[in-house]
Amino acid sequence: MEHQLIQSIIEITRARDTDTLETSLLSTLADILPISHIAMINLLDELKLEKCEQTLSLKVSYSDQNEKVRIWDSDIRPLELSPEIATQIHDRKMAATSSGNETKVYVPLFDDADPAYLLELRSIGHDLREHANLIEGIAGIYSNFLKVLEDSQRDKLTGLLNRRTFDKKLVRMMELQRKVVEDYGDSDADRRTPAKSEYAWLAIIDIDHFKKVNDVHGHIYGDEVILTIGQRMKQFFRNTDLLFRFGGEEFLVVLEPMPRDRARMALDRFRDSVEAHVFQQIGGITVSIGFARLEEQDYPPEVIDRADKALYFAKEHGRNQVANYEHLLDEGLIQARSVASGEIDLF
Repeated sequence: MEHQLIQSIIEITRARDTDTLETSLLSTLADILPISHIAMINLLDELKLEKCEQTLSLKVSYSDQNEKVRIWDSDIRPLELSPEIATQIHDRKMAATSSGNETKVYVPLFDDADPAYLLELRSIGHDLREHANLIEGIAGIYSNFLKVLEDSQRDKLTGLLNRRTFDKKLVRMMELQRKVVEDYGDSDADRRTPAKSEYAWLAIIDIDHFKKVNDVHGHIYGDEVILTIGQRMKQFFRNTDLLFRFGGEEFLVVLEPMPRDRARMALDRFRDSVEAHVFQQIGGITVSIGFARLEEQDYPPEVIDRADKALYFAKEHGRNQVANYEHLLDEGLIQARSVASGEIDLF
């Protein structure tokens, strides 16, 4: 048991991104504890019950040959916690419930000082509370290592994802989107399946005349503008959208599947909110946005190039506006261009 535990901890600390770390944590606990199910739960908006959602789970069963069978599920599912569980989590305590011969344990995982995630562990025929010290110890190791990884993946000024993480995050999102299509096909019976008119979208946001802000007011005020844009992105976009600072005055958003009109409306509302904000020393600023459709088979630089062409059009035609690549293409306002592998240097 001691050797297995040490090896499991080594596996956790081998992870180099947060997605792999989550998988390692669930797999480790499934290895060393008598569990039937384990899940990662995302706590949103300060533990309001309706804001909880399961993001990853692992079901453990046994074959006729008594071999462990593992079934992973990465579908996002809304959950509702009981008030008793929520109260204990607020108090930074592990919570437990029992029903028949099944025990459920909830363990808070911390982001700085606040609980940001929960581990839900279920066991049939075993009382997981007997393993409380072990569970909380591994949860503590995970929380500390998560902070290290998060710091390496985040832009220091805005807290948004940084450019280094873009490829991995985008590829993972496209894999999940592909999995949904494979699992549910063209069926309209499941609301989690994107409709045929719904796509993920990649948007590039660029601050208009940002060089002038730095030249006239100095880099301290330029940093204030960048920080404010980052904060507004976190407020306006969904927690499931991917938000990046790509360097300088450029930001990227990857929107989860929705119709094009809804994507444009979301981006336009964000643009309006930036325009309405008044900086004490600078006054007002605006942003230009270009966005393009993202499909499962796309190569990331190709999508960036399409969104960038739409952004260029927006800037060349007055700035402070949102432009969509597919719409511009349909209207004959821009020409399509294929991008050879390796042509665009992202890094």
